[in-house]
Amino acid sequence: MGDRERILHLYEKGHKISHIAKMIGVTHSCVSKIMTRLVIDFKVL
Repeated sequence: MGDRERILHLYEKGHKISHIAKMIGVTHSCVSKIMTRLVIDFKVL
């Protein structure tokens, strides 16, 4: 599972963006940008 899929999976489970960032090892802004892109491009949520 790639980082994007992991981020989406964790977010759907209810984890906060800051917690996801720490778990994955990236910045809060990186997770936020990925989530924004997923929502805009794929209308995931």
